[in-house]
Amino acid sequence: MDVCVCVRACVCVCCSAALGTVRVLSSQIFDHLGQHVIGQEHAKKVLSVAVYNHYKRLSLLGPSRTQQLPPDEGYMDEATFSAVPPNISRDITGQSYLLFHLRRAPIDQRPKTPSRPTHVPPRQRPTDDSVRVDKSNVILLGPTGCGKTLLAQTLARFLDVPFAICDCTTLTQAGYVGQDIESTISRLLQEADYDVGQAERGIVFLDEIDKIMAMRDHQRARDIGGEGVQQGLLKILEGTVVNVQVKGRKAPRGNGSIQVDTRNILFIGSGAFNGLEEIVAHRQEEKVLGFSAKPLGTDTSTSGNATSSAVAGAKAAVTSGIATSADADAAAATEEEEKSLKMALRKDKLLRKVESRDLIKFGLIPEMVGRMPVVVPLQSMDEASLIRVLTEPRHALVSQYRYLLSMDGVELEFEAESLRAIAKRALTNNTGARGLRAIIEKLLLEPMYEVPGSAIKRIIVSSDVVNGLAEPIYEHRGEADADGGVETPEVIAV
Repeated sequence: MDVCVCVRACVCVCCSAALGTVRVLSSQIFDHLGQHVIGQEHAKKVLSVAVYNHYKRLSLLGPSRTQQLPPDEGYMDEATFSAVPPNISRDITGQSYLLFHLRRAPIDQRPKTPSRPTHVPPRQRPTDDSVRVDKSNVILLGPTGCGKTLLAQTLARFLDVPFAICDCTTLTQAGYVGQDIESTISRLLQEADYDVGQAERGIVFLDEIDKIMAMRDHQRARDIGGEGVQQGLLKILEGTVVNVQVKGRKAPRGNGSIQVDTRNILFIGSGAFNGLEEIVAHRQEEKVLGFSAKPLGTDTSTSGNATSSAVAGAKAAVTSGIATSADADAAAATEEEEKSLKMALRKDKLLRKVESRDLIKFGLIPEMVGRMPVVVPLQSMDEASLIRVLTEPRHALVSQYRYLLSMDGVELEFEAESLRAIAKRALTNNTGARGLRAIIEKLLLEPMYEVPGSAIKRIIVSSDVVNGLAEPIYEHRGEADADGGVETPEVIAV
């Protein structure tokens, strides 16, 4: 009997057939993150170890269970499986299985299907004397633009387990306007193509988790978006069976819900946690108020005094007519950069000393902190790191804009000093790596407007262009060097 077969490949878990061995090593995960994320070596190492341990936990669980499908989409029995044409792969080894589903056919031609595939062995459950390995959920905290979300997106592209990124800002307590807490598992189920066995082994990234902090004065109103959401997440983080409502053709018959067990799902939280450093400083009895308080970002070192003296000298020179106002503005900008750098260094130093009680005082309930024991602080991006972000990653910003202009047959070059000026401006704006794109978009607005349909063949961006003192340099096709050769500025190679 000729049967039309629809093949769906379900690569289950990253574990090999041998117990306790995995396909992806922590060093390989670390190297892959290093290709896309600059700096943050400690955070990349913690994430690599957490994901690797998650893989090992999956290897202890054996093959993933597969949800029983309706009769019209059942699995093939042995007779039908043996009739599969040889050009279709039938290699079913280890813990990765090919689940074959029949296309819709007349009822009298449909083979009788068992409740589970006959070729799938029963789940290998640990024996009574074996050690049960629990999961260790992770919290990433750090300033905006330091690479928290990029780490999650890079992991999602690399891993072969379902990876869902969920925004906590839209979550509310059940019964109120907004997304229910179960939507986090629903998102993971969608990433797994509604394969429950795959979803139960996935990873959920809770972005902006600091936005669901408990209100400090919630006696007047019900805290539906803060403490209420945290309390709803407790059981999901620890492990429970969640009923996920499914609509459309993926919905099972009956009540339209699918049960997902969250005991083996790894959760990674991320947030900026603005103001947490002041809680740490107060715990360490650092003076933040009173006459003897040290203002934020100030330093009594010689460099700080030298910068202030330089600014004062520049202002005095302007008053006496010796220097111009541009010199005074440059000195003021240098002072602002020094202040921003000191504030960032102080915040990084304090975040490295974060403890559980600091998170509780910030607004996380104690039960939530206990279920996310691994706390990873990320460091602020300095000038050298921002320059590397512009040029080194596989999808660096400079490479992206060079590719965009190359589609119009135009070369884009950045002088080395221009990249340094862009990094300094991002530091002054306190936007981190996220602010780099906005700065470059503003710089290249006019060139990207002039290029289409023109004879421009090359654009050079200098530091004066970044500082607003000059326009980009345009070179046109067929243009000869009238001066017998012009000195070419130093450009960055990307």
